[in-house]
Amino acid sequence: MLRKNIIISCLFVFALVNCKQNKTEEKINEKEVEKTVVVDPKVALIKDLKLEGMEFKIPETDSVTIILASINPVDTISTFSYYNDMERGKVFLDQRKVFPIKSPYFVIPFHLSNQGSGVFNYLGLFKTDEKNGRPIHLESYFLGDRIQNIGLAAMGNQLVVNYISHGEEQSLSDTPNVKNTLILEIDNGRFLSKDQKK
Repeated sequence: MLRKNIIISCLFVFALVNCKQNKTEEKINEKEVEKTVVVDPKVALIKDLKLEGMEFKIPETDSVTIILASINPVDTISTFSYYNDMERGKVFLDQRKVFPIKSPYFVIPFHLSNQGSGVFNYLGLFKTDEKNGRPIHLESYFLGDRIQNIGLAAMGNQLVVNYISHGEEQSLSDTPNVKNTLILEIDNGRFLSKDQKK
């Protein structure tokens, strides 16, 4: 009986020591992971953005703005309605595609549709208000109607925009197949395309 109790006690002590050792190893591994984690500035920017309450300027209108009252989680597209005289339209803003460029500026691709058949794609230029951290919509750059696969890349102080558009002889109902590359620079809060530079 005594021998049995001794064996049970030894097994209990061994299990306790092994458990503590495993927890210590887990903490060490967690610290090592923390050291190797590199925060993507794009992800950090998305988390810090305060889009709610921002005034969004509708392109191609004189002074129509909408207030972004509610924003969906960053893994979805947020949709907003607007009215311009008798015209109704919607803005589709995909905050997953926030692209930081030269501080404090960043761009977000978006598209809008109205009562017509077009789906108009733009790049929105924004900067962060230092006082309240809320983005300010500076201006928009028209990319095209029903374009696809918008890709953004930074090249020094320039923003490289790749996308696919319809060819001259293509119908808008067809799948676009013309590859385009546009180079933009930011100058005093405005878009400046390469061929517009003086």
